[in-house]
Amino acid sequence: MEVTMALTDGSRTTLEAYTAPVSIEVEGRTVYINMLALPKAKHNRTLLATNFLEKSGIVLDLKNKRRYFSHKPHHKICFKEDPDENLLQTAGSIIANSRHLREDEGTPLTPEQRENMNYLFEKFDSIFKPGGDPTPFVEHHINTEKHPPVSVPRTECRI
Repeated sequence: MEVTMALTDGSRTTLEAYTAPVSIEVEGRTVYINMLALPKAKHNRTLLATNFLEKSGIVLDLKNKRRYFSHKPHHKICFKEDPDENLLQTAGSIIANSRHLREDEGTPLTPEQRENMNYLFEKFDSIFKPGGDPTPFVEHHINTEKHPPVSVPRTECRI
């Protein structure tokens, strides 16, 4: 399929893309979304957008660096600070050595769909490797309309 993306400079670009239904587990809740993969993007990383936040019911309290689920607004969870470097390296080596769906991944897929996904993982191996530069195809943009960006001083998160 082809998708048209708007970049932060206002320009638009059309790219080839693949989609796959995936399940993501967050705090014991499973969220089913369609993941978009850009085969020509190099070293891209997963980016979860607002559709994921909506479906999962996650509410972000950016000012206080906390999040919570819409069904439990009083149970606030602090954002994590910088992740442990060793943990990231371990996770990266696990990801680097697993270019196929695990048994618990892609459970809504038929056997043929699972086989096709695994084929794509192998064919576009370089896309799924951890690390590398950010993709030049998509840029993050926050529309502040006529207002200047807001800077919030760093505060300690307390519950």
